[in-house]
Amino acid sequence: MVETYYEKGFDILTMTEHGIVNKGWNVKPKQLQILSIPVQKYPLTSLTDARYKEMTVDGTGRGGRIMLDVPMGMS
Repeated sequence: MVETYYEKGFDILTMTEHGIVNKGWNVKPKQLQILSIPVQKYPLTSLTDARYKEMTVDGTGRGGRIMLDVPMGMS
């Protein structure tokens, strides 16, 4: 999802999911248990540190315009 939004030119993206805390797009999220029920529906993936830097520091492929990650979101 992050790659798609980056390619479409979005400048900011925050993601939340029940039971998953975003600690940064390059940090593999950990599943939390809510009422002892696993809530993970899809594989948990993350960006490489190098790709994360390209998107959030360098603005690679977008003329230096970065995309802002908003970590620590949880719904």
